[in-house]
Amino acid sequence: MSTNQQIQKSILDVLSVDKPELADWSQGYLKKLAAATGTLYNASLNKVVLKQTEETARCHICAFMACQKLQEKSMPDLDFYMDNIPLEPKSVRHIISVFKQNLFQMSPVKSIQWSVSPKKSRKNSPVKNNDRFTATDPKQLRQELFGTPTKRKSPSREGSLSLSVTEALLPLNQSNEPKSVSATPRRKLAFEEDDSADEKEEATKPKETSADTTQDQTTPQSIFGQKTKRSRNLNDPEDSPEKNAVNEKDDDVSEERESTVDIEESPSPSKRAKKKKLSLPNANLLQKKFYKVKPAQVIDLCNVFELPKDVAFHVLDEYFIHSNYLIYTWQLLCGLVMNCVFVAFNERRLKDPRMDHLIMEKMVNEMNCDSAEEVVSCIRIVNELITGQKWFRDLQIANNYYEGHTYNEMIASKLGSMLQRNNILVSDEQYDAWRRGIEQDLSLRPE
Repeated sequence: MSTNQQIQKSILDVLSVDKPELADWSQGYLKKLAAATGTLYNASLNKVVLKQTEETARCHICAFMACQKLQEKSMPDLDFYMDNIPLEPKSVRHIISVFKQNLFQMSPVKSIQWSVSPKKSRKNSPVKNNDRFTATDPKQLRQELFGTPTKRKSPSREGSLSLSVTEALLPLNQSNEPKSVSATPRRKLAFEEDDSADEKEEATKPKETSADTTQDQTTPQSIFGQKTKRSRNLNDPEDSPEKNAVNEKDDDVSEERESTVDIEESPSPSKRAKKKKLSLPNANLLQKKFYKVKPAQVIDLCNVFELPKDVAFHVLDEYFIHSNYLIYTWQLLCGLVMNCVFVAFNERRLKDPRMDHLIMEKMVNEMNCDSAEEVVSCIRIVNELITGQKWFRDLQIANNYYEGHTYNEMIASKLGSMLQRNNILVSDEQYDAWRRGIEQDLSLRPE
């Protein structure tokens, strides 16, 4: 399809014309719409980049914008619709706004919002203070607008002349810098806060001495629950008397202050309680326990583990059947998903031994657990719940999985244990021998 045919089809779709064969493109408003749509289409190819899914609607959007312009200028009774554009209405409105912003460029003077409020500073108006719209160096503009008094460079000749005039007019007790009309201080920007923080650090550095008795900021309990050591100086008042006696025997006082040893410190009960609140198991309870999982989150978890559609629906049904009776519903959802994952990906697990470890690690991250023991307990409890249910049994049959063996092997072993000794039938010869033995036993029985 050529570009002209595509433009004509897009215009007919936007106008919702019932009989397109009667349209006359050589005159009238259809000719204007075709020309305007072609112009917008060619301009948008260079100025607006769309996604691959949105590219099919580019011509329709240009036709819609052309209809809007024609309605504003000469045809107020023109009817056009957004229904036939091959995109969602929300996406269409967003793309139309992007097209208008990039294609219908306005003068920079018209886009200025003039403020009438006397409380606002005149610096907001680029015309009153700067007399021109030419570009300036961003670094120079940043220093002029937001530079601190200590880091601001020496003013230029024009600035020095203006400052000299103002210094002559202002009284002595008044500062030379111009004050804004508003009484409230201006909010600092991000790079200004960094400059002020650097100045404070430089001011406090000379005051610090090498004899500080501060302790290392390492916690007594690491993320995995293991105790760690904290270093403390020998001149700490909490040291034992034996260590203080050893310190008195040393001659060099400076070496006493600089030498450190690693000791274990027992925190106070209040600190121990605070650290318990920040541990991972308790954080897991705050995030997951006493929380009702929504249906969208159930489907999202199934999508994370790439479960099939029918299996995800069974997981959703089973979850809502039993979730009303539980407090910690995440355990039920974890067990359902993990049992289904082990069955659905049985063949891949047999080929790659790393699959089990990767699946367990992913579920530990989803549940915010500190170890895999909680996930293993969830799998065991839920396995007892769903074993024997029809949908789970059908899933095992479909994926040839049953308690670590194939389904045919387990069925054969069960049939053999009912009639004869417990053996697994693995070949047709064994089956024929078993059948002959059964028929012989039945024939020898008295009627």
